[in-house]
Amino acid sequence: CIAATIADVFCLSDNIDLQASHLAEWNDNPIIADAITIETLWSEISSRLVELSILPQPPQLETVMEIRARAKIATVIHKADLCHLTLQPFADEPCTQSSVDWNDNKYMACAANLLLHRMS
Repeated sequence: CIAATIADVFCLSDNIDLQASHLAEWNDNPIIADAITIETLWSEISSRLVELSILPQPPQLETVMEIRARAKIATVIHKADLCHLTLQPFADEPCTQSSVDWNDNKYMACAANLLLHRMS
């Protein structure tokens, strides 16, 4: 999901393969490499949580397809109802898809975090 989000930021095709085995195709791009590393670490953390009986099953993150299906962009009436980066509508409940104001624009909290820590 993390690598897929990075792919969305780069406006890449939905069906690209962002796996470590394909990193050479991306000229060892450090942002893509970091995203793949984070995905791998998240997978290891999830496995350990189950191994240590902290969680009964690994946490399930939404897939890119699920995120896009949830984003009912056609029903959005005002431009201010969309994230300035992802162009997805904001969630109503407090979560990473909630709206935050940053640099005079509205962003999803997760997109603002990405922009602040990786692209600024």
